[in-house]
Amino acid sequence: MTEESEHNHEALYPAIPQVPDPPSYSPIVTGLGIAVTAWGFLTDVTIGACGVFLFCIGLSIWIKELTSEPE
Repeated sequence: MTEESEHNHEALYPAIPQVPDPPSYSPIVTGLGIAVTAWGFLTDVTIGACGVFLFCIGLSIWIKELTSEPE
């Protein structure tokens, strides 16, 4: 690359530091809900209902975290 193209590249794509998202338990709870729902499908309706409940709770928390304004 020439010096001029490097300068244009820096102007188009400035190096802005990004802050990573804080760790969360919501993906784990969502995955656990899917697994428990599948287990309940094979065994008992009550276990499946608990899995659906876990999935809904985990997904709602995850969506809330993704759509909230950064601090």
